[in-house]
Amino acid sequence: MKIIFIRGLPGTGKTAVAEILKTKLPNSELISVDNFKLKSMSKGKDFKTAKNFAYNETLKKLYKFNLMKKDYCIVEELICEEEFLKKLYEFINKTNADHYWFRVMRKLKDLLEVESKRDRKIKNTVEDFNKLKEDTEALKIQGEYLIKNDDLDLTANKILNFLR
Repeated sequence: MKIIFIRGLPGTGKTAVAEILKTKLPNSELISVDNFKLKSMSKGKDFKTAKNFAYNETLKKLYKFNLMKKDYCIVEELICEEEFLKKLYEFINKTNADHYWFRVMRKLKDLLEVESKRDRKIKNTVEDFNKLKEDTEALKIQGEYLIKNDDLDLTANKILNFLR
């Protein structure tokens, strides 16, 4: 199984790019870690509990898709915590899965514009984005490919070309 990790700040287009890849890659699955967080939070869990739930569910899905002999698994998430990264690498080492890391980036003004249109009670601020950017950049991932996302299809095609 080849795992494609797409990480980046909220509003960079991770989910949209991952969905495009899912349609273009045969025998592939998509894991949107945020969906697990939202599911847990909808049941009244606090953010930290929801995040831990999401990380555990992501790992369960990775093991399941590996057993199902999926060709590709696309994981999209912020991924800025070392503990979660360690667990992902444990999975990779245990299963010998090929893995590819992409960090999708956009200008702050574009992130704020996307955030202003989101249907959320709590919106990320400039300070939130700066802190998340700092945390994301602090987590060094060897071989990570940085992609500026100004066009979703172009970004997805860059990733596809990298995989070839």
